[in-house]
Amino acid sequence: MEYEDELIDGHDSLPVTGRYHFGRHFLTLDPVDTDRLGIYCQFDGYDLDRCEGHIAHEASGNVCAEFIFVRKHGKPTQPGSFVMAVARSKNFRL
Repeated sequence: MEYEDELIDGHDSLPVTGRYHFGRHFLTLDPVDTDRLGIYCQFDGYDLDRCEGHIAHEASGNVCAEFIFVRKHGKPTQPGSFVMAVARSKNFRL
């Protein structure tokens, strides 16, 4: 994931497992750390290069951050993977 705004510019990567619900166009990436924060992303069903997502606590569903993810085209690092760049983010208190 790459991100850039007025104050921060950088990138993060983290191997995760998840599921995609084809009927609802919804991606769920499972929490990988002890904080149990998962990533959830809703596609609109037409534009597969963009989704609105959020990070939330797995048990409570409390949202910590909201994002708009935009696919960054290019060669994926591994088969079956893709890179998403954050187009907009909104942070909340944990």
